Amino acid sequence: MVESDAVAARYPELQFSIPQGIHYISPDETVHASSLLVYHPASQSIYVDDTFEIPPSKLLNAVQPNLGLHPTTKKALTDEPNAAKHYCDWAVELAHEWRDGRHFCGAHSGLVVFEEGQFESALISAIDLARPELEKA
Repeated sequence: MVESDAVAARYPELQFSIPQGIHYISPDETVHASSLLVYHPASQSIYVDDTFEIPPSKLLNAVQPNLGLHPTTKKALTDEPNAAKHYCDWAVELAHEWRDGRHFCGAHSGLVVFEEGQFESALISAIDLARPELEKA
């Protein structure tokens, strides 16, 4: 499987991450908020299939690159205590770890090029904006 240790070992030039606190494969077939995220440090490129999205406006993204969460993220939360906190904490940690990312390729949404440090701040802003709604009881 693509999320296996065997695949990660085969591609040591890549870093992989699976979201925490949400179902990787949701029991609800209409929920597609999780994916295996991949980072290639040498090219500063991040590939995401659904977990995070870029707004559809290419013009706005050229001026001020932005990120958002997949619309079904709240529905993807596991029924474990503090699932939303685990998800948000995972995303913030990912933002710090992959802060040098400049090229964000979002499936179904295109490519955004961030200036140095912008990916980290954009992802943290998206999480800060969504956290109150996600963490509602």
